Amino acid sequence: MTDTTTKAEREKLTTRQRLVVELIDRLRRAEAVLRSLQEAKQEADRQAQELKRADAMKAVTGFSGIERAIQATSRMIDLIKREMGEARATLSQSEARCLEDLGTLSLVG
Repeated sequence: MTDTTTKAEREKLTTRQRLVVELIDRLRRAEAVLRSLQEAKQEADRQAQELKRADAMKAVTGFSGIERAIQATSRMIDLIKREMGEARATLSQSEARCLEDLGTLSLVG
């Protein structure tokens, strides 16, 4: 449930509206994971530089484990955004207006 929708409000939503709300929730969580991974990569890079150590996985594959996780998470975010766009396109004007009134659609561009 998004921060802006209560349980009672969500129960009144149509299936299509609930799908959009769920996708927004998943997008927000995935974006938080991506930010955490990017911060972890910066810290790992800083520590590797301080210790003058190379990342063995990156030396072999060209990508560190964190870089692979960042790529996978970015792809997941893109997929969620595409799915959200498709789900939003199925909403009637009144369904979209209801979500806008709840502040849900304003959470994502």
